[in-house]
Amino acid sequence: MPPLALEQLPHDILTHIAFYTAVGPACRSAAGPPKDLLHLLLTCRVLHRQLCKAHNSALYASIFHALFDTAALARRFGALTPRQLAEGLVERFMSMKTLRAHVLNHSDLLLERCDAAADRDLCQNLWTIYLMALEHGAFCASLTLDTRNLSQLQWCMVDDFVDIHALQTVRAHHIHARLPTRLPTSSLVLHLRFALTQLRHGAAPADGEHQSLFLLVKPYVFATHEYNMYFARWQAWGLPHASLDAQAQVASVRYLGQELLLAVPPVSQAATLLMFERHTNTSYTSVKEHLGRQIEERLRTTSVAALLGSAAFDLDFKRLDRCYDPAKAPGLHIQDHRNKFEGVWEGQFSFFDFASYRDMLSGSTSALFDGGFGEQSQVLHLHETCTCASSDAQHSLNTPDDAPLYVQKSAAHGALPATELDSWRVWEASFLGETPSATDEHALLLHGTGHSAWGKFYVRGRVRTWDGLVMLLKEYGPGRQGKWIYCGYRLAGGKMVGRWRDAYTPQSMHGYEGPFFLTQRACDAQCAT
Repeated sequence: MPPLALEQLPHDILTHIAFYTAVGPACRSAAGPPKDLLHLLLTCRVLHRQLCKAHNSALYASIFHALFDTAALARRFGALTPRQLAEGLVERFMSMKTLRAHVLNHSDLLLERCDAAADRDLCQNLWTIYLMALEHGAFCASLTLDTRNLSQLQWCMVDDFVDIHALQTVRAHHIHARLPTRLPTSSLVLHLRFALTQLRHGAAPADGEHQSLFLLVKPYVFATHEYNMYFARWQAWGLPHASLDAQAQVASVRYLGQELLLAVPPVSQAATLLMFERHTNTSYTSVKEHLGRQIEERLRTTSVAALLGSAAFDLDFKRLDRCYDPAKAPGLHIQDHRNKFEGVWEGQFSFFDFASYRDMLSGSTSALFDGGFGEQSQVLHLHETCTCASSDAQHSLNTPDDAPLYVQKSAAHGALPATELDSWRVWEASFLGETPSATDEHALLLHGTGHSAWGKFYVRGRVRTWDGLVMLLKEYGPGRQGKWIYCGYRLAGGKMVGRWRDAYTPQSMHGYEGPFFLTQRACDAQCAT
């Protein structure tokens, strides 16, 4: 029997050959598009017809599984068809090649100087890369982390891309004393930068990068009247509600062959995380130099960031997917937030110079760029209480609003008595102007104590189920340092980021505000994961 020509081989054998051409031992370590497969497709028309994406989606789905992390996709999207994975493979390689070309060609990345089409295209590419970063890694039985996505991100030079964008932003806005634009690309770049910091296990930037990083994030952190931090107004309850306008920007993203409506993550969140992580990493370097290797190893073993897999980012992605519009998006469920807040939280809050803050609200950009700020450390011990409409309403969304409430405690501190729950409702009505416990079928209440350089304080508040917004009232005591409202989100790795504001300014006005950042102690964060 004469030997068969390559194009005469059975379809399944050709597919097998093509797969190993793309991801075989000779090229498995090389990230980026599989060039050898392209060469095979160009051999003849018969091979191209049998191996192209339109006629052999199973081949490209297999390549996708070999080159990218897929555990997060299965959790977030369910079972994906070979056609969806084939489309996703092409989308990812197109986005990766585009970002790599921007870096190699030293492109101008400040999109206010580009046309609308360039803005949309780069925004789509950044979404693809950002979602890849959130899907990075899953722990296997040996507790080793899968790094296929990280290898692909390194190939497309995403670190260099975000550095170039940061440098161009600082030059264009800080030198000319004008505020950065609110383009979605700026938010995605900063969130990408923070995500990459997490993937590098919290490694600090080089000393020369600290100043440019601070100049980049300072407007987003302290210009609280210009840059939103929340997915819906912090005063809003009973979401979704048709009368509310969206706070977060909404993007239509092409991903895995389908259109997704996603909320653009608030740029102030990433900026605040980067600013406080910068100080954390600086102090870590100082400890490493002065206290020796024993303390260094202890810090490394207690670092939550060094243990994060993609599952830690599932709730962050779910928030983007379900909280894009407070008027109609379905939002999250109480079970998404249960047992996430109990424990000890440590961190800092920062306050801008009051006179500079007043001038900034009056329109002075120089007051923002030149104004000073201070920081205080604080420790907070939170307890979590869940209220439901009936004993079997924990998983129900159809309980009447007037059903009798009961209180379920998530930790061994005992349930709140009925008199305490009534007192809580009175406080909510006076503080918020409404009583969300009476309108929400479920409520997650928080209370606790803490201390800072200003003294001991008490906190009480709740979690907004729709998007997981934590709102706390912080009181130092009668006649001592006043009352302060803290609003923020718990993010991957046991981090809470948000803003405080004074409790005396009317809610409709811009009050005295500033950022805060808290980290859940490692043992509590691991229990909450």
